[in-house]
Amino acid sequence: MAMSTIEHRAAVEFRYSEGRLTGPAVRYGDVGTGPNGPERFEPRAFRSGLDTAALNLQHDPARVIATQPDALTFQDSPVSLDLRAVLPADGAEARLVRRRALRGLSVGFISLEERQQDGVRVITRAHLDHVALVDVGAYPGSTVELRARMAGAWLTATIPYNTSMACECQGPTCSEVEFEPGAFDELLHEDVLAVGGDFLRLLGSTRKGTLLQRDTGKGFEVGLTRADTDTARKVIEAAKVGDIYVRPLVDP
Repeated sequence: MAMSTIEHRAAVEFRYSEGRLTGPAVRYGDVGTGPNGPERFEPRAFRSGLDTAALNLQHDPARVIATQPDALTFQDSPVSLDLRAVLPADGAEARLVRRRALRGLSVGFISLEERQQDGVRVITRAHLDHVALVDVGAYPGSTVELRARMAGAWLTATIPYNTSMACECQGPTCSEVEFEPGAFDELLHEDVLAVGGDFLRLLGSTRKGTLLQRDTGKGFEVGLTRADTDTARKVIEAAKVGDIYVRPLVDP
């Protein structure tokens, strides 16, 4: 089944040292969360584009960072599609990378052939259009897309970094907690649930695409979409008459 639109998927964080950026653009076999559910790429799924794809910023084709063959190369293996790029040391992108404002790689691709297997979308042939440097690479989908979806969410909240907040996790001897930048990085790789008081009243999940999350640099932002459950409707009604508070339940 062929698709003509360019899709965006994020990968794991890259490595950067002395102007050289390396990392997997895609890890074959890993099951990630696409916009319509779980999906994965088969080994060597990228049959075209490996000799033409460029590295750009935030999926913007007008903001090319590196091109082949001088500043960008790809190495395909049964395990992953790896990228190696050279960034000008005095360039804006290199400064953003060193400050950790840019942290991930995201592929832009066109699916050429795919199948469904046990509820998972399996992409067997694809065209690599480009790879992008993005500020939050662990979220499946471009940051630009995520921001647009966040803007349309019916409820959003930010857990700020370096801010003292009330805490109930350690009993009476501990009443405050403070989150450092990056504290929620592991959540970007997990299926996270949003609940309205208890786990029987589900509001959304990252696996279903109804709970969105991103690191803004100043805090960890979450957003809820598709409010089509009884619990969600009750929360919306409650928000009309009073403030709604978001409390993270995490293992420290």
